[in-house]
Amino acid sequence: MIARFELSRRFQRPVINVQCGGETFFALIDTGAIVPVCTLEADEIAALGARFLRKGVNISGIGGVSQGSLYRMDIPFSIFRYVDLPVIRIDDPGMPFDFIFSATMFTGFRYAVDTQFHVLTIDTRSNETELHLRVADNMGSFRVLITE
Repeated sequence: MIARFELSRRFQRPVINVQCGGETFFALIDTGAIVPVCTLEADEIAALGARFLRKGVNISGIGGVSQGSLYRMDIPFSIFRYVDLPVIRIDDPGMPFDFIFSATMFTGFRYAVDTQFHVLTIDTRSNETELHLRVADNMGSFRVLITE
């Protein structure tokens, strides 16, 4: 399946609009991220049907180590949807995005960011409409596993 998304012209990065729970959110496509991240407030993410699993989850990136809470939620994503997606919710009021979609969400896909025409194209290389990403705890660290 091939999906095309218009990139937001508001940002100089690959940011798309995502419809979830009848609302529109900004999602940064971060090819360096391992785990999807959300910056919504706890009550906002819960209103989208997210299930809280635990707090005190460490994630690291260029900015260093952050702590967040692990949730699982369904995210409609154009013509397909992520089912029971693990998402780390962090408190970062300075971040201009509601979600960061990690590179692991696109493992095995072909995707391209066209900065001239402001389009993100994703080819899942399958006809599956439901996609799964699983995060497993192993001795205090997280491993990202893709399930079919």
